[in-house]
Amino acid sequence: MRSQAPGGWSDDRWEASKHYVGIAYVAIHRCAEQMAQAEFQVYRKDHRHPDGKRPVLRGDPAYSLIKLLERPNPDDSFGDLMSDWFIQMNLTGTALTWMVPNDLGTLAELYPIPTALAIPQPAVNPDFPDGYYRIQPVYPYGPFSSYPTPASAVGAPIPAQWMMRIKFRHPLLRYDGYSPLTALRLHLDEIEAMDRSRFYAMRRGINPSAVLNFDEVEGMEPLNEAEIERIRAEFEADFHGAENTGRLFVSTPGGKLEPWGGAPKDMDYQAGWEQLTSFAMAGFGITAEAAGMTAASAYSTLYASLKQLYWQTLEPQANRIGARLTRVVAPFY
Repeated sequence: MRSQAPGGWSDDRWEASKHYVGIAYVAIHRCAEQMAQAEFQVYRKDHRHPDGKRPVLRGDPAYSLIKLLERPNPDDSFGDLMSDWFIQMNLTGTALTWMVPNDLGTLAELYPIPTALAIPQPAVNPDFPDGYYRIQPVYPYGPFSSYPTPASAVGAPIPAQWMMRIKFRHPLLRYDGYSPLTALRLHLDEIEAMDRSRFYAMRRGINPSAVLNFDEVEGMEPLNEAEIERIRAEFEADFHGAENTGRLFVSTPGGKLEPWGGAPKDMDYQAGWEQLTSFAMAGFGITAEAAGMTAASAYSTLYASLKQLYWQTLEPQANRIGARLTRVVAPFY
């Protein structure tokens, strides 16, 4: 219970990170952009103050913490950290941050680490008394591509005591996080299947304006299998896809000219897709109005949606992050 050694992930974090698409992207990205607007304030406990705390001002030794949060590393701002933390927590359940120590024993920089690239190593030894994370580079394209695997020898180890973890509580594991993406995996898979069905309905649909058939032809010799396959291949090449909509098709003898095709049935699954997306967005803590997917009927509706997003999603997340910074980072100052 006291060990800080990281255990193995409870699910495939690399696979989860690849699902930052579709409705999950809309919900997570919009909330992350809002989190990036957050501001912070550092306080010192003071029982003599009416609020029990007072702001840290310039000249206080803890002012260095303010400078660290304002410029956590050469590339990121505090807003960038908030956005990255939110994205990783919602995709993988856990947001990792490398706290880089300096020679004085305080913190010099903070770097957000993508969870999927951090392979937990619970092995405890003199070099890593609390275990460590091996950070794996990912080069997904080209002849030198590699993916994160525990057996890989590449990557850099980061001691677990210098890795801050912010996470959603897991129902079984204390060291791991539980993401909304994992909790909603069935429903998100349904949405993705619907989207793929729509995509291929457009890509492979055959929608000519008319069919030209030759009627009253008798005594025609049946086509052999090879000829049927040739006609099928030519038919697909000429008429599959949205770009071939409206082309004239000349059929085999024995028929008549008839209209063919029409508007697809609402592109399939319309009602089901809307129900699933609403449910999935609720799982991520945002409504369609707040995400900009639907126009609010009135200003009061939009205002209520934004307040709901703030109270139920952004404020609890910000408080969770603030509490973790207070618990892990602030004691160095």
